[in-house]
Amino acid sequence: MNPRVLPAIALVLIGGATLNLGLFGAPLHTRSEFFTTWMALVVQALPFLLLGTVLSAIVSQIKLDLSRIRWVPLGAAAGFFLPTCECAAVPLTRSLINRGLKPAVGYAFMLAAPAINPVVLVATAVAFDARMVAARFIASFLAAIIIAWLWHPPIPATKVHHHGSFSATVIHDFVDAASILVWGAAVAAFVKLFAGVGGDYSFFLMGALAFVMSMCSEADAFVAASFHVPPSAQLAFLVVGPMVDLKLMALHAAIFGKRFALRFAPLVFLVTMVMSAVVGALLLN
Repeated sequence: MNPRVLPAIALVLIGGATLNLGLFGAPLHTRSEFFTTWMALVVQALPFLLLGTVLSAIVSQIKLDLSRIRWVPLGAAAGFFLPTCECAAVPLTRSLINRGLKPAVGYAFMLAAPAINPVVLVATAVAFDARMVAARFIASFLAAIIIAWLWHPPIPATKVHHHGSFSATVIHDFVDAASILVWGAAVAAFVKLFAGVGGDYSFFLMGALAFVMSMCSEADAFVAASFHVPPSAQLAFLVVGPMVDLKLMALHAAIFGKRFALRFAPLVFLVTMVMSAVVGALLLN
C-alpha cells in the first residue's frame, strides 16, 4: 500500500468519529475529552515510534549472518538486540531464512523482536512500571519460543520488497507506522469513552482489540495504559498485538503466502492469550 494513502485513511476515520460524536449529540466536554485523549496518545508515542523506525532502518542496512544459530531460544533472544518493529521483522525474517537460518529460529526472532526490544521495553516502563515490563518480556519471550516449536516450515514465500536507502526506509516505515498509530489512538479514545471495555470479559476484549487495532509495538503501551482494565488484560493487549494483528496477517500473506497467514494467526493468538493469562496471574494480579 502507498504510504500516502494511510494518512488519508487516518483522517477519514478521525473525521468520521468526530462526525458521529456530533450526530449522536455528544456534549462538548465529551468531544473535548476524546480529542485530548487522542492527542495525548499520539504525542506520547511518536518519539518512541521515530526511534524504533530509525533503529530498524539501521539494522536493515547491515549484512547479518545468523545462519549458525540453531537453538530456538537464541532466535527469540536475538530479538532483544535487533530493535525492529513488527512490519520490518517479517521481511527481515524471510531474508534470514533464505540465507540458511533455521525456520523455527527465524519465527522466534520474528515474533520476539517487536515485543522485547529495548525501545518497546523503555516505552512500556514509561507507560506502566517495572512489573509490567517484566511481565511483557517474559510472556512475549516464552510465547515466541513455544510458537516457533509448534509451527512447521513455511509454504514457499513471495519476493521480499525493500525500501532502498536508509532515509527512504526511515520515511516509509515512520509514515506507515505513524498513520496506523493515528487511527489506532483515535479508536482507543473512542472506545475508552463509549465502549466501556471492562468487566469479566475485559481480558478477551483487550486481546481482540490488539488484533483489530494493529498498533505499532513502540506505541501500544501508551494505548494499553489508557484503558481502565485489570493489569492482565492490559498485558494481553501488549503481548498479542506485536505478534498477530490484521496488519501482520497482510504482511504474512505477502511474504510467506496466504495459507501461512491463515494458519499461523490462530496459533499465535491462542498461545499469546494463554501466556498472557499465566504470566499475568503470576506477576500482576
